[in-house]
Amino acid sequence: MLSKISLAINAILLLLVLNLYMSKEKKNNEGNTKSNVSSTFSNSVKIAYINTDTLDVNYQYALDIVATLEKEADKKQRRLERKATQAQQEFNNLQQSARSMTPSQLQAAQERAYQMEQEIQMMQNDLANEFAMDQNKLQIALVNNLDSFLIRYNDTANYDFILKKHNGSQILVSNDQFDITEEVLKLLNEEYLGKNSTGDSLQ
Repeated sequence: MLSKISLAINAILLLLVLNLYMSKEKKNNEGNTKSNVSSTFSNSVKIAYINTDTLDVNYQYALDIVATLEKEADKKQRRLERKATQAQQEFNNLQQSARSMTPSQLQAAQERAYQMEQEIQMMQNDLANEFAMDQNKLQIALVNNLDSFLIRYNDTANYDFILKKHNGSQILVSNDQFDITEEVLKLLNEEYLGKNSTGDSLQ
């Protein structure tokens, strides 16, 4: 009886061992399959990235956009300052005449002073909105310019993915061998400066 029980236990243990072995082999095979798929994927997919922070400080088109925005900001600031100077002069004249004004004239002068203050505030808001629109327009032009160039560039480069890396981007770690920033920057500047030399204006 004991021998029969012992044989049964041994048979059960053997089955357990076989099951464990089969399970381990299956996992190894699945791991190898995943490894092969990963290897095949990495060998067949071409990926590159561009550091757009580098483009911002070295791409002449981007630098020209910044210069254009600075000029526009300066022009708007001078317009606002002229308006403020005119308003201040008018306000000073009203103050000097205040003693000789009738109550109704004084009230009208106070309303005029308030109106001038409102005009300056409205002008400041309008100029700020104009500048924001100019800035947005030029930024869109810059992005479109880069995207258009990369489409043409990739006609021969044949990358599957070209990523944009910058400070705060989702790319945390990168391999320098996939960095095509310098090559793209060189070609961008050559193209832009070539067009600029023929008299093309900043878009």
